Amino acid sequence: MTSPIEFSTFPTGTPSPHIPPKAGGAIPITTSTNVTLDFDFSVNPDNLEYEWVSLPLFVFNASKMLADDRFSYEELKRQAQVVRADMDMAVRRNPAKFGLDKVTEGTVAAIVNAETQVQDADRRALVAKKVVDTAQAAVAAMSAKKDALNAIVDMKKMNYYNTR
Repeated sequence: MTSPIEFSTFPTGTPSPHIPPKAGGAIPITTSTNVTLDFDFSVNPDNLEYEWVSLPLFVFNASKMLADDRFSYEELKRQAQVVRADMDMAVRRNPAKFGLDKVTEGTVAAIVNAETQVQDADRRALVAKKVVDTAQAAVAAMSAKKDALNAIVDMKKMNYYNTR
């Protein structure tokens, strides 16, 4: 017995079932590399074969996206720490250049935090953290989709849909 599902390639280059999911469930998610992927979190109970066959690929794509985004976030966070440390050293080496008569932890921290370079680096890391959180939400949604598919299959096994 052959599967009625034909395989093609989505824009991501990964093989995907050709039967489209129920309309309206695709949500675009932008990765740290500015690639936008569409994830379908809806469940079509009338097309369970497609849902089950496509789920591993969607979970893999979401998990890979999360790993890539975490890597980018950690790199940007490290870069922000380097910018902060460089600025801290610059203030301590030449406090007069920054208008300081006396160097204290509080004054150095205030000047470092006010520097545009530090704020820009912190902002890039913060944006990357948001991308990671969004990717984590996509992975969690795929887990919820799997649970929903399991529940639908169980209900079909119990003839739930025939008794309504």
